[in-house]
Amino acid sequence: MSAALVVARVAACLMVAPGFSSPRVSMRARLFFALALSLMIEPLARERLAADAGGTLAVQALALLRETGIGLTLGLVARVYLLCFDMMTAAMSNFIGLSAAFAPSPDGDQQMPTLSSVLGLAATMLVFASGLDAELIRALLGSYQAFPPDLALSQALMGQYLDALSDATLIGLRIAGPLLVISLVANLAFGAASRFVPQAPIYFVASPVLIGLGLLALYAMERPAFGLLIDALGQRLASW
Repeated sequence: MSAALVVARVAACLMVAPGFSSPRVSMRARLFFALALSLMIEPLARERLAADAGGTLAVQALALLRETGIGLTLGLVARVYLLCFDMMTAAMSNFIGLSAAFAPSPDGDQQMPTLSSVLGLAATMLVFASGLDAELIRALLGSYQAFPPDLALSQALMGQYLDALSDATLIGLRIAGPLLVISLVANLAFGAASRFVPQAPIYFVASPVLIGLGLLALYAMERPAFGLLIDALGQRLASW
């Protein structure tokens, strides 16, 4: 029964974790990886799960629900950083006038602005390139100490998720802030120019200038923006 409890936590985490949950990863590959990872973790977590594994059927059922909830929380805490990043990159595409072209999302089948799709794919690749996938596995193992069976889970899990959501939102705002300022200043300048020179085709001039300024700003802030995202996600996973 302890193996089933470990599978419940690991499979629930991988079901929503960034990269692992992508529909571009086959269901069979995800299943085999979850089972292999569970076999690695089970001997290390067997002692902590012994009481629940040897309990009555009702105790075992509640333990399965608890393990699934913990796994979902771990995966969602990691996923929420990339979701906020996708939201802010979609807003950045609107700021600089690149919201008309769409491409598939890296982690789903929905359409999103092409710039947001490219940056989201790069962020997902950096999660694996920087070793945060291994950090997520280490966090899974550490979660058996962070969330022991006697812990009041509802409050602890909600607190973890809300803290991660707040942190991810602030980081997203810090990343999108410069482009928002550039877009605001440029549009105010173009609006003032259209008032002083009504006959000038401001709209046809404004669009390429705004796109060019936005791409230049994005090129300048690309490295620190990705660094900020990956460092914050790494620190969150390391806290477990």
